[in-house]
Amino acid sequence: IVGIDASESLLARAAERTKGIQEQCSLVRGDLAAIPCRAEVFDACRIDRVLQHLCQPETVIRELIRVMQPGGVLVAFDNDWDTFSINLYDQDIAARIRRAWHDSFASGRVGRDISGIFEACGLTGIHAEPRALELRDLTTAQQVFDLRDLLERMVRDGALVPPEAAAVWEELLRRSRKGTFTSGYTGYLVWGM
Repeated sequence: IVGIDASESLLARAAERTKGIQEQCSLVRGDLAAIPCRAEVFDACRIDRVLQHLCQPETVIRELIRVMQPGGVLVAFDNDWDTFSINLYDQDIAARIRRAWHDSFASGRVGRDISGIFEACGLTGIHAEPRALELRDLTTAQQVFDLRDLLERMVRDGALVPPEAAAVWEELLRRSRKGTFTSGYTGYLVWGM
């Protein structure tokens, strides 16, 4: 198993998580757009929630294909932030929050685009499965989406005024106490040869 990341701190966390299989695992600091490996060395490659952060995800897909052996399998999972939802009474504000969250990613809808990218890059036998996630508790949603920070950024960017942001947070807290909080999105699990 070879794990590649540009971040030393994430590689350190990966090293901690893989202590039990250390002899089977190699962690490499590198750029996925120029993987530091020769061509055709891996039976399979997996990329998980990385493409959404890239302006040109096709470049990384092509590089993953380069390092895979003929007949290898590429598996990708990523999110389609166009499907992000948050339950609020004010639908205009909910739409602004959805747009701000989506726009905070370089490729916010890449999840639904992966199949087409795979096909354009020459992969065959492509399968895609949408995976919906519904969050019903604010604590978990806060960990996943960092909603407080999102609201603060929206105020700084002029997408919300401070009283709107405060009202949204209060509504989310009320919904959480009443058990009516919901939020979610759809991600796509895609594989091809």
